[in-house]
Amino acid sequence: MIDLIDSISKGEYTIYLENVEQGLKTPCFFIHPVYGSDKNLISNRKHRMHEFDIIFIPEDEGYMNTFAIVTDKLFDSFDSVELEDGTILPTFDRRIDVNDDVLHFRVTFRFDYLTKIPDQTMQDS
Repeated sequence: MIDLIDSISKGEYTIYLENVEQGLKTPCFFIHPVYGSDKNLISNRKHRMHEFDIIFIPEDEGYMNTFAIVTDKLFDSFDSVELEDGTILPTFDRRIDVNDDVLHFRVTFRFDYLTKIPDQTMQDS
């Protein structure tokens, strides 16, 4: 998940991964993991899902125009995300809502991956 957060957090605004009590510099983003799951499939295949809430806090004035610009950039930027190893992850369920003058961009990543199968040696009985 760290690779995914690193890939999400590239951008021109200040990005926070944890709560900030004082010294919040706006405009900024918070990246908040909302939900994750990991399911076993056949053999050594697994399916993983991560949902994030990317929260945008604007400067005080004229934020509705800023929300429109940021919304377009978020939708355009999150068709897929490239991880450091070159893996490209598509996004699903991208949606925007505004609550209490804060923009929330929800995005879900779903992907299958292979795990190493532990060596099982047979012992004579």
